[in-house]
Amino acid sequence: MALGDAVVRSLFSLVCAISAWGCATGGGATVDASAPEDGGEPARDARPAADVHAAEDAPSDGGPREAEPPDAPVESGRHHADSGVSPPVTLATGQDMPIGIAVDGTNLYWTDMSGGTVMEVPLSGGAPTTLASGQASPYGIAVDATSAYWTNNTGGTVMKLPLSGGVPTTLASGQESPYCLVLTGGNLYWTNGGSPGAVMTLPIGGGSPGTVAAAQDTPFGLAVNATDAYWTTNDSPGAVMTVPLAGGAPVTLASGQGNPLGIAVDEASVYWTESTTGTVMKMPLGGGAPVTLASAQGNPWGVALDSTSVYWTDALAAGAVQRVPLGGGAATTIASGQVDPVFVLVAGKSVYWSTYSAAGTLMRE
Repeated sequence: MALGDAVVRSLFSLVCAISAWGCATGGGATVDASAPEDGGEPARDARPAADVHAAEDAPSDGGPREAEPPDAPVESGRHHADSGVSPPVTLATGQDMPIGIAVDGTNLYWTDMSGGTVMEVPLSGGAPTTLASGQASPYGIAVDATSAYWTNNTGGTVMKLPLSGGVPTTLASGQESPYCLVLTGGNLYWTNGGSPGAVMTLPIGGGSPGTVAAAQDTPFGLAVNATDAYWTTNDSPGAVMTVPLAGGAPVTLASGQGNPLGIAVDEASVYWTESTTGTVMKMPLGGGAPVTLASAQGNPWGVALDSTSVYWTDALAAGAVQRVPLGGGAATTIASGQVDPVFVLVAGKSVYWSTYSAAGTLMRE
């Protein structure tokens, strides 16, 4: 089932270092469009809208950690022998619209948006385990050493659950279509979709949510470094925005963008994808002219960084995961033949992504 192209009025960038946390996450922090008012998907290319719903028959208390049928890692998808990368490995199959992803040193974690579950699987392979079920369209996810955190898009909540299992705790409720989630410095940050939407924050120990930026137009992708938050407003034209974490007025870094989605930052630059223009973009954190790193993409979505490259997903029915040097150059295809790859993250020497379909997969290269 493909993602829709409705404009978000209510809905990976990802991480590789503390200065580049985004909506998908790794290394013990977290992970990373516009959607209809019913909590649908971000604006995409012209394709049928996704049937997004929470599982109606799942236990509402999150239930016990249930083991799924064993599924050892297998090589999957097309591999390009001249690309210098190994064939991708399938960590989990048969998932129901997997979307947000996060990773620690042991496991990969994800949200099944239509299945209403929060899942994990060992990085070394094995049976996926259900951390929580009965969730209302879980979307963004983050983990630390003890807990998993996620947003429930149609439920309007931010949740927490010990990695050892138990009953999920509601940290925040009454949120408007919360999407991407970032964990850094002991605080959670997330985007509330809508028009107007907002960028919000909350300590991981609980409390009252605070507003980082109000009156934003369909905020979606989110990245946070030590001093500032960065986000995309998924509209056409859309924008790339920033605001100091200490408070202040939001600043527009780039305007007139074509449905910007994923976003990531490093020490010097901000990077994002544009679904309607088919481009991967970059500009200095302090402002300046945007630079096109990749063009002629079908539907670029999630974005992530390591010390040398920018990675992104091209979310088509026969999609791909690609990379390009941070300074620009020729793109390398990591994996092709992927079905709607969406969020992507880089952790250690591996790249992880989710494929958003009714028979979705969690992949690693």
